[in-house]
Amino acid sequence: MSDLCSPIYRCFPPLPTVCLFCHGEDASKCPFRQKEDMTIVTERFIRKPLYVDAVQVTEDNFEEIASWCQGEIRNNDGSDDPDSPGGSYIHVRVHNPRSPRQTKGFIGDWLLYTERGYKVYTDKAFHGSFDRLDGVAKDRADQEAKAKLENVRAQVR
Repeated sequence: MSDLCSPIYRCFPPLPTVCLFCHGEDASKCPFRQKEDMTIVTERFIRKPLYVDAVQVTEDNFEEIASWCQGEIRNNDGSDDPDSPGGSYIHVRVHNPRSPRQTKGFIGDWLLYTERGYKVYTDKAFHGSFDRLDGVAKDRADQEAKAKLENVRAQVR
């Protein structure tokens, strides 16, 4: 075991077990080498899926989405003119936004609803993070959501 590097720095199987720090060239001198008496055994986990209800903001549904998420239609340039050249956006009350942009739903963006509230994603970020559910996966997500709702109702009673 003394010639193995720390599992934290190993490549993901089925690739060879090579340290990302020393690349296995001189594992005996690697600062991340496992000690002979080390008993730590790691396990691999996967992040739980995040199911969301999502709709893309368009010119046709702009006002309806603002109403749905209890948002406010604002102008990007701060004016009150609905035809301002700066364009309009929906100001969304977002749970824990990391930047002001994450509270602004522009045409082309996606508005998501999760059990924690609303989130705004650009089109690129949305498609990079989410896939459409269909078939068995959609049925499972619907069953999980229904079970969570029943659990909340039972706690309220």
